[in-house]
Amino acid sequence: QEFYSQLQDICVRRNILLIVDEIQSGVGRTGTFLAGEQFGLKPDILCLGKGIAGGIPIGVTLVTKEISSKIPLHIHTSTFGGNPLACAGILAVLKELENGKIFDNVKELGRYLLDQLKSIDNPKIAEVRGLGLMVGMELKENATPVLRALQQERIIAIPAGSNIVRFLPPLIITKNELDKAISVLKRIYS
Repeated sequence: QEFYSQLQDICVRRNILLIVDEIQSGVGRTGTFLAGEQFGLKPDILCLGKGIAGGIPIGVTLVTKEISSKIPLHIHTSTFGGNPLACAGILAVLKELENGKIFDNVKELGRYLLDQLKSIDNPKIAEVRGLGLMVGMELKENATPVLRALQQERIIAIPAGSNIVRFLPPLIITKNELDKAISVLKRIYS
């Protein structure tokens, strides 16, 4: 929290634009619409993608009114901008997020996943950390064998570097589905 507060303060004091990439961490992944909300960040430029359109490929760049006012009207900024299918995807996702239930689910199941992974007592696990349903398990060894073992059990996890197993489950995942992945990990590390 302190780091982000100082970062925001430095940017404001020195008139530096704060650009935040929430392509992976945004749109509910961490339990709030934007991960930066949890740290008090107010970006000048914000990048979104992936989850914003429910699986339809799109990138979104949002800017403050101040920045927007400096962009000349009718400037050509995109050859694919305003794609109707992608925009429909965005509207559907935003409508689904409106009642906040998904955020509550992400927070609750994210805490549960973190607690369960932290309960695995194995010296090969260095640390488990995360926010909402964006969780990493840092290993003291290469993550590839664990990732392969998970794939054999039809559980998708991806690496972050060479020694981190990253879990990014769907925001609508159930506790039962998480329990399956957790039991496989416990079996791998027993």
